[in-house]
Amino acid sequence: MKDNMKMNPGLDDFSYHEVVDRCHLIMDMIQNHLIDHHAMKHHPEQVEILDKAITMVWKVYQNFGGAERESNE
Repeated sequence: MKDNMKMNPGLDDFSYHEVVDRCHLIMDMIQNHLIDHHAMKHHPEQVEILDKAITMVWKVYQNFGGAERESNE
């Protein structure tokens, strides 16, 4: 279920783009620098925790990526 999120009129479009970009960066870092690390092959329970972290960040990514500007009407 996607949260219904409206953009704060005090922030510009770039502010929301920035959050989406940072979320992508964090998810990429977790995957490439932690989950894909050779030591993690021996610790699948830790990979599960990191997968949950990616899922949580993904939800924020989706919410901010789908934010709609409130109309001035």
